[in-house]
Amino acid sequence: MTFFEFILIITSVIYALCVAPLLSGFVRILQFDGEVKHYLPQGFLSLYVFMAIVVLWWTMWWFRDIDWYFATYFYMVVEPVVLFIACSLIFPNRLDGDSISLESHYYKIRVPLLTAILVVSILVYADGVVMGIETLWHSRRYVQLGAVALVLWALIDKRQTAQYAMALGLIVSMVSLLVLWFWVPAN
Repeated sequence: MTFFEFILIITSVIYALCVAPLLSGFVRILQFDGEVKHYLPQGFLSLYVFMAIVVLWWTMWWFRDIDWYFATYFYMVVEPVVLFIACSLIFPNRLDGDSISLESHYYKIRVPLLTAILVVSILVYADGVVMGIETLWHSRRYVQLGAVALVLWALIDKRQTAQYAMALGLIVSMVSLLVLWFWVPAN
């Protein structure tokens, strides 16, 4: 086993732990016997975070040829740890009563959830630079900065319009990044 494989295995375990509360929360909602009042921004954010986990785990392979030190490894572990916090917040832990409002749950956890997403977005923006495989600016940065701006806006402005725009914008930004990363080479 190479040192990178060792790092990838441990980091993969943390990413798997991220997916667990996200998927179990989704299943709890599906199994809930009462009425579920869905909230589109919450649904889009759960999809966005799931996609982020898959993409970040996939792109870990890009770091296979760098010289790893504890500081760079620690930097890379912080992303999935913060994502775990976001995944643990998205769905309510307990579903009591005859109905559950995902909108009221969202507004209860909005600030810590969006803060976690913002921190991960900033870390992802910088990870290629920190690891020495990307330049500070390239074609994907416009989309990444747009996503950061949307999350900041939704953190500051709690109106539903801001939450809907942010959630939809994050899904669009993730799809855009997937197209730019995997179908268009970075400049």
